[in-house]
Amino acid sequence: MPFTVCLIWSAIFLLDGHGRWTPDRRMLCLFTIVSTLLYLGHAIHFLDTPAAFSWSDVLYAGANLAVYPLFYLYLKTVADVDGIRRRDWLLLLPSALVFVFALVVYLTGGREEAVRGVFLCNRILFPLTVIYTLVAGQLLLRRYNKSVKNFYAETEKKTLEDLSVLLILFVVTSLLSTAASLIGRDAFAHRFPLAVPSLLFSGLLFSVCYIASRLPFTAQDMMHDLRQEPGPESEEKSLEDEAVPGSGPHAELMQRLEAMIREKELFRQQGLKITDLAAMAGTNRTYVSNAINQQLGLSFSEYINRLRIEEAKRLIRESDGKMVMAAVAEESGFAGEATFYRHFRQLEGKTPMEWWQSIEH
Repeated sequence: MPFTVCLIWSAIFLLDGHGRWTPDRRMLCLFTIVSTLLYLGHAIHFLDTPAAFSWSDVLYAGANLAVYPLFYLYLKTVADVDGIRRRDWLLLLPSALVFVFALVVYLTGGREEAVRGVFLCNRILFPLTVIYTLVAGQLLLRRYNKSVKNFYAETEKKTLEDLSVLLILFVVTSLLSTAASLIGRDAFAHRFPLAVPSLLFSGLLFSVCYIASRLPFTAQDMMHDLRQEPGPESEEKSLEDEAVPGSGPHAELMQRLEAMIREKELFRQQGLKITDLAAMAGTNRTYVSNAINQQLGLSFSEYINRLRIEEAKRLIRESDGKMVMAAVAEESGFAGEATFYRHFRQLEGKTPMEWWQSIEH
């Protein structure tokens, strides 16, 4: 089952590659192809009665140590504006070395001591690749989501919360993977125990590929917007402007920002980015972001949405609670009514009408 799932998704990505062959798509395709080879090795091992050490074991030895690092490299393409660096490919070095070792053992007749060495390497290295992928991947996604919230006022469909959930599921399945790796594949030779990991991994791999193939926004899209920020000249100018003797530059900048945002009602502007605010203030996004983070303890998105909720409450009060909520959401700057309700409930703990009914008019 996992072999079939991976094979189908590999075919989908390869056939659908024309015009959509982005870095994340390529890495996802490579991940599914290697996963297909891994489960092909599993299938041959369980369905056939091969020699003590066959070519399918060589395939398994290399692919088993490659799938988790490849998934992390995929995360790098979707959650890191710099993408994959050359040193990141070193994560595949253990897989390559074990594959070469296994190939040499196979070509030299598969001596028992050497075969045990191949599987011992797998059992030792596999948990390490899993732990690194889970820890580094979670940190990577958190850093990306934080960057999105500090860059965009509207973060809907821009964060990678779905992949964060999948990574948590990876924790559960990876524990099973590690346990299965330590126990050995032969413990699952009977049909019933084999069905459990088969179903789990089939479901997880299908979910990963389905969600990943439908991501509406990645770090590469964010990189495109980042290129629009002020250049070095504006940055140097901002350094001089903010270095006022005897005053806190961030506090002073925050006062200017707040006055400008309220006076021009910038929070009502849909699609507002921190670079828009920085350009109006004559500085760069780093100073604006630091000022908001340090002075208010909020991200850019949280700050703008609080101002929008403040405006929404004013509109509800002035209309005596009779204004249609869709109009309130639009007038206060939210991209949609559902987003407005979600942010209102997060901040106030109530829906807009529940809040209106709970206050003294």
